[in-house]
Amino acid sequence: TSVLKSSQRGRMSAVWVLLTVTSAAESLDPPPSFGWYNGTPTGVPSSFDCAARILAWQYGQQLVPHRGGFKSLFDALQLGYCNVPNPPENDGWKPPELPELPKESVVIYVDAVRGSDRMNTGRDPAAPLQSVGAGVSAARQIVDDALTAGIPPPPRHLVVSGRHFLPKPISFGPRDSGLHIRGGSPPGDPAEFTGAKRIQKLKWQRYHVLPTPPTPAIPASFLPNMNNVYNEAVAHGDSPGIKFLGIMTTPQSCQGACNATTGCMSFTWHPNTSAMGDFKLNCFGRTTSQWKPRPQSGMYSGQTAQAPHAPNVSAANAWVADVSASLPPGSSVLGLRVNGARGIRARYPNANPETASSFPPWVDNGYGGIRANFGWQPLNSAKWVPQPKPPGMAMDFTSTPDDWPGVEWPQAPIGLNHPQNGTGDWGMFIMGTGGTCDPSFGGSYDPPYGYYCSSAPPRGQQFTHNPPVGMTSLAGLLPRAPYRNVTGAVVHAWMPQHYYSNSYSVMSQTVDADNSTSFEFSSGGFQGSIGQGGKGGEWYMENVLEELDAPTEWFYDAGTAKLYYVHNSTGPPSPDTVFEVVMTKTIFTYNGTKENPITNVSLRGVTIRDTAYTYLDPHGAPSGGDWALQRSGAVTIAGTEGAVIDSSLFTRVDGLGVFISGYNRNLTIHNSTFEWIGGSAMAAWGDTSYTLNANGTRTIPWPRGPDARDGNFPLGTRILSNVVSDIGVWQKQVSMWFQATSAQTLIQGNVHFNGPRAGINFNDGMGGGDEVSHNLMVNTCRESGDHGPVNSWDRAPYITTIGLRARKPSVFPQFRNLHHNYFLANYNSQEAVDNDDGSSFYWTHDNFFVYGDNGLKSDFGGHDNHHENNVYAYVGGCFNEGNNLRFQNNTCILRGDHGYSSDCELPVGMNVSHNSIYTPSGNISVCGGVPLANWVASGHDNGTSIESLPSDAAIVQMGRLLLGVTG
Repeated sequence: TSVLKSSQRGRMSAVWVLLTVTSAAESLDPPPSFGWYNGTPTGVPSSFDCAARILAWQYGQQLVPHRGGFKSLFDALQLGYCNVPNPPENDGWKPPELPELPKESVVIYVDAVRGSDRMNTGRDPAAPLQSVGAGVSAARQIVDDALTAGIPPPPRHLVVSGRHFLPKPISFGPRDSGLHIRGGSPPGDPAEFTGAKRIQKLKWQRYHVLPTPPTPAIPASFLPNMNNVYNEAVAHGDSPGIKFLGIMTTPQSCQGACNATTGCMSFTWHPNTSAMGDFKLNCFGRTTSQWKPRPQSGMYSGQTAQAPHAPNVSAANAWVADVSASLPPGSSVLGLRVNGARGIRARYPNANPETASSFPPWVDNGYGGIRANFGWQPLNSAKWVPQPKPPGMAMDFTSTPDDWPGVEWPQAPIGLNHPQNGTGDWGMFIMGTGGTCDPSFGGSYDPPYGYYCSSAPPRGQQFTHNPPVGMTSLAGLLPRAPYRNVTGAVVHAWMPQHYYSNSYSVMSQTVDADNSTSFEFSSGGFQGSIGQGGKGGEWYMENVLEELDAPTEWFYDAGTAKLYYVHNSTGPPSPDTVFEVVMTKTIFTYNGTKENPITNVSLRGVTIRDTAYTYLDPHGAPSGGDWALQRSGAVTIAGTEGAVIDSSLFTRVDGLGVFISGYNRNLTIHNSTFEWIGGSAMAAWGDTSYTLNANGTRTIPWPRGPDARDGNFPLGTRILSNVVSDIGVWQKQVSMWFQATSAQTLIQGNVHFNGPRAGINFNDGMGGGDEVSHNLMVNTCRESGDHGPVNSWDRAPYITTIGLRARKPSVFPQFRNLHHNYFLANYNSQEAVDNDDGSSFYWTHDNFFVYGDNGLKSDFGGHDNHHENNVYAYVGGCFNEGNNLRFQNNTCILRGDHGYSSDCELPVGMNVSHNSIYTPSGNISVCGGVPLANWVASGHDNGTSIESLPSDAAIVQMGRLLLGVTG
């Protein structure tokens, strides 16, 4: 039906929950059309929701006190709807006051405005160098002079001021050990490193588009199984922008009624089925141009000739300028900044990628996810072309305990007598190459190897890597197609289950007999790992000139060096408008090795901004998780010891922020801000062995085997007190922090909000020993499902000597320790901590978890997952079962009178006891219908109690005590 009642929406409903149940919210005017969409589940008192959000805001201020009133977090929590006064000032990153320089260090000054590389040496703050490259060269000369003199090089500090465009990365090696780059000369001056080049003295001319290729008079006249009024129409009545046209027995009569109604631009007809309820045979017409149909069985929707399908681009105030004086023909322009903000590359449907999201409206896709319905073409609006038959079968690489004598590596789970392959620390190590990952396919990985490249991945053959190689857009959904030139065009598309998004480079197009347009891809589809069956989900087209029709959209023609731009005002852009073209993907690279590392280097108080997108760069498939990843970032770090990034800003980076590759020890990222990031904020990916057995007779050509004892991976990384917000502008399988084949990471004191997927992701269990403590995460999983604020997988075993049996070769990792965190698991979170697919050895304790469908999760062979002394507020269920699990001394506040299964028929080694359970009625039945109180009284579930729901204040106080919030 077109409108679901709140009670029908399940956990995904949150559009008007607070508007209907609290006096505070009832007095407020909701935003247009959609109300308050905050991701809160149904069954939650809005008074508690406000109290929980206020506590999150207070905890964030306590974790990051220099953000003052933390208005950005306040806004993300939508506390205005709770009648909380707005903080008086906007917060944001500010150049810090850095400590004084050590007296024994040598200081080199660089100033982009006042400096001179020809006249100055940089040793005097009054006579700085101009370029960073010159400053690095001067620092290296100091090293060479010291080595020539036979003395240790002194620490060097490069004190940088001003804006520095880097046309290519500055690369550091072991010779640069002891080099520290910092902002401020004098203290407080900003140091900005950018991948965007300013283009000046632009002479704009009005751009009048050539006639648009002819399109059908009714370009999308009759689409089955599509609803264009979902969640907005009212049965038998009008609503804003939607007119009730009457009861119609056929979709054709509904279409005719819309055609006969002045101003009716599209129609939607409901079938005569019981599922339609009051909407049976209802016919609606839209009197606005909104055309965002979503799939719904039995429905029909279509546009009429009255709809504005292909407006004249000249009406959009489009302009063109020759930029050849700044950019030689053939230059790559990979982004545009206008007065520091992202320009929008010409696309269809129109949307700002920073703010366009797949909510609202939403629809459950069966995985707890939501369908994109703003700025994306709807699901099933394209036919996807799967890969052709591979040139050969996939080659599997396997390793078993028999290949590694003396290594602790069980064949089967505790209490079971059969192997459990592909689930972490027992069974077989399985990877593959070739097949659908054959390098001849444009959607293959680099290297063409991974868990889902196997001929039969244990997670299921249906998940084998298999992206589409082309698509056909249904007639009318791209009104200006076919395009005159698709060189450089990109299709972005979700995978159908909303685990990740892919990007595809368009190679060619053809027009079919039914006026649909088909596109062939040359590359792409490697941005995620778990397979998608040759299909795509919602999608949009980008970087074609004909789609230049909305404010701040742009297009660059590399052949003619012309920049096209739609100015959001009358006339051309003013002369003082600052245009910058994004050209550089990486600002700094650190290239050391385990044998010859870079030591004692730092970046402090600097801004890294405006690097280019990397979503079409080669990606690899790390370990056994669902991710694929490019091995680069705006700052790329490999082979370092004691490196530090402190008090810095990463903003509008179109790729990944900081990438940590291979061998690294004790790297720290502290007190920094990541905002509006195209991919993940921070990620680490280590290397393992080339061998598949102990004697080295079976090898693979890449360092991706099961033996990690060589230590070529990040160890002891510290992610401390950072603020990360608004990530995943381009790619959706992204996190605040991601790690694969890395260990002993400390993630502490961070605040993360507004992301499409999990905030922290562990792709495997290698080594373990990670600590996640005193973090705040809210508004994660906003655009995807089957996840939580923390997500983990453990499908591949890895041998280390740093795990549970320290110094003994074993596939058992140390326990990961998650404590004193506040995770507000709103939107599409399954759990606050989603320990998926074999995840094991987790100690999760003393946390405040609000919302989510479940508490403790363990599946597909997971074990040794211990939840103790946590508070789960308004969850759907408390725990599920598995071997050697613990669920003890927890407080579980349930949204309904169900969700706690007690201790009946538990698996081997599982312990459930001493829990405080709260339900709306104060009762719950367990173990075949026995009231919990009776079950406990009969000698089961020792120490557990059952009561009715506590007050809002009581629940929030539990959180305050756990977290130590004093405000």
